[in-house]
Amino acid sequence: MDPVAVVRELGPLVFQAATKDRINTANAALYGVLDNSFRRLSPEESRTNLGGDEWANECPKDSAWDFVALGRGHDTAYWTEFLRALYEVDPDMLVNIEHEDVSLGRIEGLQVAAKVLRDADAVLSASLHLAN
Repeated sequence: MDPVAVVRELGPLVFQAATKDRINTANAALYGVLDNSFRRLSPEESRTNLGGDEWANECPKDSAWDFVALGRGHDTAYWTEFLRALYEVDPDMLVNIEHEDVSLGRIEGLQVAAKVLRDADAVLSASLHLAN
C-alpha cells in the first residue's frame, strides 16, 4: 500500500501515525510486500536484536522490504507528502518514529529519522505558509 494514499483514503479514521522506511520495489514485485521468507535459525545461531526482547531470524537475501532509518528508503520529498496527508486529516497529529534499522545504533537511528522528519516538516510548513 502507498501510505500517503491510504491516509488520504481513510481520512478521519487515522488517529495516529508511526514511521518506518523502505520497500525494495523490484523484489516486492516478485514476492509481494508481505514477504515472509525468513529462515528460521537454530538455537545455536546468533540472532539480530531488534530492541528489547525482539529478535530476528535470518532476513531474506532478496527481501521485498527492509527496515531502515527514514531517508534511507524514501527521500525528504516523500516524507513531506506523508506529513501533508496527515496534516489534511489532523494538523496536530503527532508522528512516532519506529527505529528498526539494525545498521544504526539506537540514538543514531533516531537522529537520522528525526532529521528527515524535521526537514520534511520545514518544507511542509513553508508550503503552507506560501499558500496562506
